[in-house]
Amino acid sequence: MKAIIVEDEIPAREELEYLVEAYSEIEVIHTFDDGLDVLKFLQENETDVIFLDIN
Repeated sequence: MKAIIVEDEIPAREELEYLVEAYSEIEVIHTFDDGLDVLKFLQENETDVIFLDIN
């Protein structure tokens, strides 16, 4: 399963990436700090899961 992480706080993004990869079979294929970059990425890449910062 492929995932991306969208989080603007670097420590939170790094911790989430570590936890997902260490304790699941989910592969984090990319991380983002900006929503527009995510939209561009999704136009050309398939992703199964998005971990999204909503605040």
